Amino acid sequence: MTLQGDNKFKVLRFNPENLALALSNEFTGEEEIRNKFHYHYFLQYFENIKNGPAVQTILIETKHISLSYLKDYSYYFASTFQQYSSFCKRVHFFSTEFTQDDLLEMIQNASPKAESVWDSYAGYTIVKPLPNAKLGSTVLKIQQQQSVFSTIRDYPVYLLGKKIIIQSLAFQEQDGIVSRCATIAIWTSLHKNAHQFFTALPAPVEITLAAQYAFSEGRLMPNEGLDKNQICKAFETFGVVTELRADWKLKNPLMIKRFIYAYLKNGFPVLVGLKTKDEQKREQNHIITFVGFKDLIDDADARIEEENGQLTHPANVDEIHPIYRADYINEYYAHDDQSGPFSTVSFVNKNKQLRISRKAFNEKFKMRDEFSQVTTIIVAISHMIKIAFDDVAEEVYHLDFAFKELKFSINFQWDIYLSSTQDYHQSIRNQEEYSDHLKAYLLTTFLPQYIWVARMVVEEDVLMEFVFDATALKISNKICLLAYPVYEEEVTSFIQQSLKIHDPETLKIIFQNTHYIDLLKNSINHLEGIQH
Repeated sequence: MTLQGDNKFKVLRFNPENLALALSNEFTGEEEIRNKFHYHYFLQYFENIKNGPAVQTILIETKHISLSYLKDYSYYFASTFQQYSSFCKRVHFFSTEFTQDDLLEMIQNASPKAESVWDSYAGYTIVKPLPNAKLGSTVLKIQQQQSVFSTIRDYPVYLLGKKIIIQSLAFQEQDGIVSRCATIAIWTSLHKNAHQFFTALPAPVEITLAAQYAFSEGRLMPNEGLDKNQICKAFETFGVVTELRADWKLKNPLMIKRFIYAYLKNGFPVLVGLKTKDEQKREQNHIITFVGFKDLIDDADARIEEENGQLTHPANVDEIHPIYRADYINEYYAHDDQSGPFSTVSFVNKNKQLRISRKAFNEKFKMRDEFSQVTTIIVAISHMIKIAFDDVAEEVYHLDFAFKELKFSINFQWDIYLSSTQDYHQSIRNQEEYSDHLKAYLLTTFLPQYIWVARMVVEEDVLMEFVFDATALKISNKICLLAYPVYEEEVTSFIQQSLKIHDPETLKIIFQNTHYIDLLKNSINHLEGIQH
């Protein structure tokens, strides 16, 4: 028995012609699909999946109910004179070759080949039944396995009775009616936020409607885009608050990179507004969602490039203090509605100004570099988080000064990021250089739900760590909860010696807050007590 005559599911070999066929619909033919940027992006993406074979097979599910599209359809598209379907097409991708005749074995798990096919699942995209074949929710396997994608989450995919779990972050294309790039950027962020903060996960039309309370002129739908106030209002409607940075706050190029990294590292997507120009030099506004980055510490080739001075740093680091690890991270990944998911964006120096370089397609669908200015940064967080990155950065500035004033001889950088206590404890368990008694001390210390972590690091090695209460009041002078050495012999002896040779008044002047002195004393005494 085969399913050869069943047109509900159609198997195609992956190639440019069949990809165009899979992404087409009754309003948009294959030739039109070949003129879409997303089609060309997908071709490149699927032909270059690293750490595994490229996509070889397409499985088309011809009738699929997308709850997200169904909400958009019910509110807007169902009332048009031209009839549009409420059903979508879902297109699945596999990195193993199989045929239509193999479908029954896949359903029955009747052979070792069937299991290998399921293991090769590379994701899906939904094709909406709209003009220009707009892409709906798209969940794809990540290419860049060596990079940091803390914003990804588990997506259960149900196909032919099989439950597949794929780690990714959903992407979709704006439809130009109920959603523009800002709506899609919010939608992408909320796909992570909903799991982080147990908040709502709306459809694009619901996001656009949520922005109407900050609407000023024109018409809400067809939507012409959302401004930064509307974006913040939409986030607030769905249970999160926003950290917004714009205008003068973005004058310091280093702070742009530090701010993005601080929230992104442990799973908070960051919306970045851009001012860019198309090939005709026309100025445009755009917004993308940062979802990952390439860490130099985990990439030997990138470290060599850094040593050879090939990587871009926006300022002379010898004149900067303190120095952050984020200063040297120049390559990021973003969900960019104008190209595709996990597209590469880079920070570069252009005409002595910090710019973001994006890979865009020209009119002949060849990749070109497009340079953009950062105009806005927005990150959605829980209302419980009251201490912002800027507050921690100020504390770190004084700590950096204190250690340099005490003649700490090791050249270090600061690694600062927001975290939940659960993720922090999990990372501590996985730290090989942390001693058993230090792990016991940290894992048994009661902490709030959200914290800021500030680490003094040298490459992969953590010298010291400071933990701040992200839920504290800004008026408190005791937002730091823990201050402890990790490289205990060298760092502990330095701290003990510094506390011994300097009188309390001098230390008070150096640290500007005696709370840090007390924390350092307490942690060293506590750790020594455990050891003995």
